[in-house]
Amino acid sequence: MSKRSPARRTAITVKPVAPLRRRARVAAETVETTLGRLVGVGADGQPWIDLPTQGRTGVSARTTVPLGASLIGRELLVSFLDGRADQPVVTGVVRAPGDPATVASAANPARAEKGRRPSDDCPGVLTRP
Repeated sequence: MSKRSPARRTAITVKPVAPLRRRARVAAETVETTLGRLVGVGADGQPWIDLPTQGRTGVSARTTVPLGASLIGRELLVSFLDGRADQPVVTGVVRAPGDPATVASAANPARAEKGRRPSDDCPGVLTRP
């Protein structure tokens, strides 16, 4: 019979690991959606918005809808990436019932019968009651 050599034991040193740090948030609470106002559009199409509920003005934002200089001053629906107040995304333009797109769609009863809303003709445009 052959003799087995004893197994070698190796000491393992475990170092404590520092906990992961989360990114600092601009606001103490997360923000889901709010109303803002378009105050400008850059040459590259980037919107500049005011967020009165947060007391912030001239904020650079992303957008999911086309925005042009003709919409400056309009009310916007603004969401935030991961609820972070420093990551605004314009998700729509709020239109009042008297706006031209709303009136033109409401004048077509065939669309109303199909259950369409006036804002269905304008992607990203919300109709305010």
